[in-house]
Amino acid sequence: MKKVKHIEHAYECTSNCKSDLAHSAQIKRGKAPKPAIQRSIASPSVLAKVIHDKFALYLPLYRQVNEWGRYGLNTNDKNLSNWVIRAAHDWLLPIYERMKDMMMSKSVLHVDETYSQIIRRSDGKSGQSNAYNWVYRSVPSQGPTMILFQSSLSRARFVLESFIEGYTGTIICDGYSAYDKIGGITFANCWAHYPRRLIIREELRNSA
Repeated sequence: MKKVKHIEHAYECTSNCKSDLAHSAQIKRGKAPKPAIQRSIASPSVLAKVIHDKFALYLPLYRQVNEWGRYGLNTNDKNLSNWVIRAAHDWLLPIYERMKDMMMSKSVLHVDETYSQIIRRSDGKSGQSNAYNWVYRSVPSQGPTMILFQSSLSRARFVLESFIEGYTGTIICDGYSAYDKIGGITFANCWAHYPRRLIIREELRNSA
């Protein structure tokens, strides 16, 4: 970790400029590298490290702040949090949207959803209430595999509809009722879930 200072020098032309119509500007200013986030000291490499440490190494932002302090760099976790949010919106969201466009062109997708919990929910419900991560995955036979996540407070069908709007392929999924009655889409059951039905049937037979 190091601090890099960029200085923009300004120069004034003092000779033969006023009479030169091709060079009407009297002051020229150098250009510093464009920041990854406007009015921020964070470089692209710093943003990459903060995001990697938080989401790949599970290192909370407040602990990253402590590590910065050991290098003599003073900041706070609110500042780092703002960096993560801005970087995600400005740089990662366009990549996500492009991947989604590519995924929607595939003829077959895997879709599933799993629950999680959000401490401070925007709908006012308790943090003990379930939220959901919807997972969308392309198949290996149709190019490099892509996996996208969609976070939602609901497991309702409208979440799926909002993501796959305009899609007209086949979705491989489990038997959850949200995966039906959507026009233009063929729903296919997942073979990984089929043995579960056999196990349940066998358990019912043994308990009869």
